[in-house]
Amino acid sequence: PMWNSPLSRLEHLRNKGYVDWTDGKARTLRILHQKPKGVSVIGELKGGELVEADAEEVEKIDFAPLMKKSSVFALRVMSNDLVDDFIVEGDMLILRSVTGEEEIEDGELVAARIDGRANSTV
Repeated sequence: PMWNSPLSRLEHLRNKGYVDWTDGKARTLRILHQKPKGVSVIGELKGGELVEADAEEVEKIDFAPLMKKSSVFALRVMSNDLVDDFIVEGDMLILRSVTGEEEIEDGELVAARIDGRANSTV
């Protein structure tokens, strides 16, 4: 269809159920039925077997707040040296910079630069 005005486009979206507003009031436009943002959790691994989640009850994990921090960066794994930690070649690690040991919890996997040399340790 030919669109004559922005209002006709909005009315079309309203008729389809995507948006709504209060007639006669300014700034009441709202988006309806927005899909949840994030990464879908499609199931669980138990004993090496995949247990798929019910398609209608898929959980979403939103990483957007984490990604807004300037201290977050990624490293690509180029070997299988960390296979015991279930990290294999081709994986992408999302990491955050810390300023001192007090920010590191026992048992956390750490990629560390010590005296200018990069090392990874547990």
